[in-house]
Amino acid sequence: MIVKAHELTKKYQHIYALRNVSLEIGEGLTLIIGPNGSGKSTLLKIISGFVKPSGGFIRVFNEDPWRKREKIITKIGVSFDPPRMPWWYTGKEFIEILANMRGGSVRKVLGIEKFWERRIYTYSAGMLRRLSIASALAGEPELVILDEPFSGIDLKSYEEITSLVKDLKEVGFNMIISSHIFRPLKSLYDSIYALDAGQLIDVDEYIHKTQLYGE
Repeated sequence: MIVKAHELTKKYQHIYALRNVSLEIGEGLTLIIGPNGSGKSTLLKIISGFVKPSGGFIRVFNEDPWRKREKIITKIGVSFDPPRMPWWYTGKEFIEILANMRGGSVRKVLGIEKFWERRIYTYSAGMLRRLSIASALAGEPELVILDEPFSGIDLKSYEEITSLVKDLKEVGFNMIISSHIFRPLKSLYDSIYALDAGQLIDVDEYIHKTQLYGE
C-alpha cells in the first residue's frame, strides 16, 4: 500500500478542507475527482508532506509524510496547481536539481527543452504547467502526483497531457491525479475516489452529475 489514511481531517480556523477522509491507494493510477474547492489539493499536499493534517491518520510508504517530509519528498514527484517553482532558476536548472535529488535522469516531456534555458519567471501559464509536470517526472520518483493537470491549458496541451498519462501508465508509473474533469482519464484509472466539500462522496453519483451538465 502506498498511501493509507483514516479519518483524515484538515481544518483552517472554522472551515474544514477535509473531514474524516479514509482511503487506501495502491499501485497504478488513482484518480481523485471532484469540483473546484472540494479538498483535492489539500489531500495531495498532505500526502506529499507540505501540509500538516489537523487530525486522523496517514502513512505514505509507511511513513508519516509531515514528520518524514525530507525522506518522502525524495520518493515523490509533485505538480501542484498553481505550479510552485523557484522563479530565479532556469527550467533546466530546476529540473536537474530534482533529478539529482531523486537519483535519476531528466525526462524531456511536453517539449520543455524548447524553452528550459529561460528563467522561470519569464514563462507563460502554459509553459509553467508543462515544466511543473516535467519536474514531477524528473529522476526516479516512486509516486507521481499531478494536481489538476488540465487546468488553464489549450487543446494541444490537453491532448499531450492525456497521451503522457497513458504512456506513463503503460510503463508502470504509480500516479495520483486530481481533476474536476473526468472524461479524459475515464479509461485509464485503476482506482478512483470522489471528494466534495472535504468529504468522500459516491463516485458514480458524481460522474453522472458532471456528465449531465457537460463537466
